[in-house]
Amino acid sequence: HLSNSIISSDNASKADIDFLERFNKDLHSYNWPSYNSNNYSQISKKEDRLVFIGAFSKHKNVKEFEDTIPKIINLTHINDVIIVGNGDDRIVIDNLVSKYPDNIRHVESLSTKDALNLIASSYITYTPSKNGGWAFIIDSWIAKTPLVSTNNHFNFRDKFDSIIARKEDIHIKINELYRKPILYEEIRINGYNRYLKHHNAKMLSSKYYDIISKFAWIRYYSDDFYLN
Repeated sequence: HLSNSIISSDNASKADIDFLERFNKDLHSYNWPSYNSNNYSQISKKEDRLVFIGAFSKHKNVKEFEDTIPKIINLTHINDVIIVGNGDDRIVIDNLVSKYPDNIRHVESLSTKDALNLIASSYITYTPSKNGGWAFIIDSWIAKTPLVSTNNHFNFRDKFDSIIARKEDIHIKINELYRKPILYEEIRINGYNRYLKHHNAKMLSSKYYDIISKFAWIRYYSDDFYLN
């Protein structure tokens, strides 16, 4: 009750914002911004590579890899899986690396530049996250690398800006991208356009600035300002 305004970049919070409006809060729901707009089109893609970047936490759901990664390696053209991150569920990744030492590589961390280059040079990215992971999602769109997701927590549009799969049929969905190069290209372009339209930091920054400026101005001229 002490806040003047609430800003959320979480799609999952929209219902909460609707509830809080009853209390006449100044509420704003803006997309997650991403600052990077470099052109990664010149980076050639390794057609056998899949990458995941994120924390190995419960909501990132990396335990799903136990079911999906072996299936992907054995039943698709992917034979180079790079997993970047660390966290509580690291044992899942360590076990997979020990079972598939020729196919899976684990890297604890990368710089932003190296992470984006890795995404751009990969054939697909894959996220099993149940929530969060926004930066990885948007970086995939920036790098024009099709994203495969098994949980639609970001309003993905299947076969438009991403591929939505179940863990049971993820290999079928991935193989479809290899069989249909036009679909692959459409997802690349539509994902990039979604970034430009909804997540470009240059466009979003003015909205954040307007809100912050408004309440900074109000606070400066309020009685409370002189009492604190």
